[in-house]
Amino acid sequence: MSTLATTNIKNPDAANNNIVLGTDASVTTRAPDSTYPDIRKAYTTTVTTTPYTLLGRGQLVKANSGASVFTLDTNNLSPGDTVTIYNNTSGSLTINRNNFTTLRIDGANTNVASITLAAYSTASIICVDGSFCLATGSGVS
Repeated sequence: MSTLATTNIKNPDAANNNIVLGTDASVTTRAPDSTYPDIRKAYTTTVTTTPYTLLGRGQLVKANSGASVFTLDTNNLSPGDTVTIYNNTSGSLTINRNNFTTLRIDGANTNVASITLAAYSTASIICVDGSFCLATGSGVS
């Protein structure tokens, strides 16, 4: 009979473990709190300086004065990730494709290098696959 060694499965967004498999095959979980966050929950980031690289996984970015350029990065966004940006400024924002091969505006069959988000508007960026993102929302052009 083999023995199962204690194994820790790390929460990718925390330095600490939140699931432990015991030597007796038991599973112990810790409730989400500030030490062990619930990675399924969306979170908000307020940005006041740029350039800023979007992180994904349900992130809501509130762009305040001083923020004007955002970048998509294949190292931070995985298929299925969605990032929502709220432009809380009187000027437009630029969202650059960076190392994604394709960035399209919803409903258009045109690959663009960047999109513009109008003042006081929102955009959602959906990572469709490892090379393709789709932008949708009011004020996206």
